[in-house]
Amino acid sequence: MASDDETRLPILEKLTSDAEAHARSTTRVRRSFTSLVAIVLVSAVLAFGWSLPAKPDPPLQDARHDFSGDLRSRCETNTLLQPLDHFGASANAASFEQRYLTCSEFFDATNGPIFFYTGGNANVEVFLNTTGAMWEAAPVANALLVFAEHRFFGTSIPSSSSSTHALDHLSTAQALADYANVITALLARFGHRPVVAFGGGYGGLLATWLRLKFPHLVIGAVASSAPLLAFEANVDATAFARTVTYVASPVAGAHPNCIPNVRALWPQLTAAAHSSSGRTQLAAAFRLCPGISPSSSSLVAWITTAFEALAVHNHPFPTAGLPGHPMRAACAHLAHDYYAGRSDLELYAAVRDAVGVYYNASGDVPCFDLGNDHGERRQNVFKYLKCTELYTPRDYAGGDDDMFPPQRHNETTDAMRCLQTWGVDLRPFYAHTMYGGRAGLEAATNLVLTNGDLDPWSNSGILQSLSQSVVAVRIPKGAHQSDLYFHDATDSDDLASARAVVRAHVQHWLTTFSKH
Repeated sequence: MASDDETRLPILEKLTSDAEAHARSTTRVRRSFTSLVAIVLVSAVLAFGWSLPAKPDPPLQDARHDFSGDLRSRCETNTLLQPLDHFGASANAASFEQRYLTCSEFFDATNGPIFFYTGGNANVEVFLNTTGAMWEAAPVANALLVFAEHRFFGTSIPSSSSSTHALDHLSTAQALADYANVITALLARFGHRPVVAFGGGYGGLLATWLRLKFPHLVIGAVASSAPLLAFEANVDATAFARTVTYVASPVAGAHPNCIPNVRALWPQLTAAAHSSSGRTQLAAAFRLCPGISPSSSSLVAWITTAFEALAVHNHPFPTAGLPGHPMRAACAHLAHDYYAGRSDLELYAAVRDAVGVYYNASGDVPCFDLGNDHGERRQNVFKYLKCTELYTPRDYAGGDDDMFPPQRHNETTDAMRCLQTWGVDLRPFYAHTMYGGRAGLEAATNLVLTNGDLDPWSNSGILQSLSQSVVAVRIPKGAHQSDLYFHDATDSDDLASARAVVRAHVQHWLTTFSKH
């Protein structure tokens, strides 16, 4: 069986700064990429990577229902009183109200299953409105949909949550125990029935770990774009940047001049930032808010974050406030050969408009604040988890490997930042210790782990099946969590096939449960 490392997303053989070389090589690289995908799929079938039950049950799909509009109106909001600390036994311990939403429109209370979404680092209502895979499966399975909110996010916030002491109770183990309590309460209310967990990204980690830690409550889990191997000692920290660069390449549909222009930016930007007049010029060119005198490092981080976000959200349809194929939209602003001798100001303006596809998706942002990276500001406490459990450093190799300036993470510096900001130690391998990494997954059952090849997180995902019931589903040209969204006219055949594989496995779990 090929290892995961041997089946990682292929990177362009040489992403040179010569746009003509890009254009000439596009056909050759595309053919190579397509051939490799075909080989991977065939190998996966032979190695039970895409294996289905011998006689697959009818897939869970029903296109007769309209799921347009705000789906919150079709659900009921509930709360459950949860202990702040599940693992202490003190009397009169602190507690908080955890929110979860139940959607019973298609539920058969006699024997229908429960589809349970493990909320991640955002308001749970976001997941309720976007997780089309659950909604589209519910009518056929007669399922109750449950969307549970993660502690310290949305409205499920303990009192004094901003204090470091309160954040001692922000952990994956506490969140999983919350979910276990919600499921237990639901089973007490509706009776014994199968529960299938769903999640994407961080929520996909939680769905997987919920199955590992509470197999008596959850019969199986579907995890989309879950970086389950991100906490291994030998993780490739440069893979994320390489994949972002791949998404910005002509092979992925972006303009051939995009990468050369981005590469040309860095030395010019760094040189300008050395002087006061240069920083003033940069602030004006990038339309930074008044009072900001940018350093080269702050601008590099701000621009890099935008391209990374565009790659992660690079769906063919509009989502997260972004247009369809947002990386292509950004790279369209970099279609001219600015790298070939045009003025620095022209290149700055083009890059500003490119990253504006992310930072100014609404079109009404008057100026840019370098501290506004959309996700981290709203979800600042997630940085706490990155210190204590979910450390996923990124390296940028530069050169031909990616389109960013070279930079290596510094674990000592990161540890100091965790201590100064949160008063906690950096624990790089804690998640591996707690959940077992690959070895823990090899001992598990009833997991479907999906990854899209164009998702920068896929390099930390499971790309080869580990057993007959821990199944990897790899989606050529798939984006981050693309299989969890509602089906769309732009869906590729590969994405449609991946959805069918997931549904067939879920149906098999339900059928097997009903026979016992």
